[in-house]
Amino acid sequence: MLHKLILLVAAKNRVAYLSTYPPRECGIATFTKDLIDATDELNEFEPTVIAVNKTGAIHDYDRRVNLEIQRDSVDDYVQAARYINASNIQLVNIQHEFGLFGGDYGEYLTNFLENIKKPVVTNSSHRTSCFNQKALEVLKCISDKSASIVVIAHSAIKILKNRGYPAKTALLFHTAAQRLTLSITNRLKHRWV
Repeated sequence: MLHKLILLVAAKNRVAYLSTYPPRECGIATFTKDLIDATDELNEFEPTVIAVNKTGAIHDYDRRVNLEIQRDSVDDYVQAARYINASNIQLVNIQHEFGLFGGDYGEYLTNFLENIKKPVVTNSSHRTSCFNQKALEVLKCISDKSASIVVIAHSAIKILKNRGYPAKTALLFHTAAQRLTLSITNRLKHRWV
């Protein structure tokens, strides 16, 4: 019995989520937890959360959080990428919203993306095309470094295409984390299993 359990755990796909996470009060944190809860039902994934904290904030996270980074520390983003690169994590899921990450328009996230060696899927919650130059630079880096981008509105797909950003795949996510789970799992499983 113990041998079977060890094989089962070893066979699970390791996914790192770079996001805010409860008990931090934030819609993205809640969404990330709901997404992980939904994928847990598949019993195929082992989540690791890299929680993004406001500077100086301390949270009592659950066991899923293996690393915390300070939103405004460039070095924390680089260290998080190194942590993931040195691990057996197979895929990184970034929950992106401007203002969630440090720097102008979340530019510190680009330090993570420039250093990460694992495939990245980014969930993006943008709905507007009114971005200044800095925001567009950050969005371009995300697009360049992501194997896939999951968006919540048709307008976001149009923004990516109109800007000529080379996202290999842009997927539309309608409402529930369960739909996203099935969509991503079916489309990307063969790429990193």
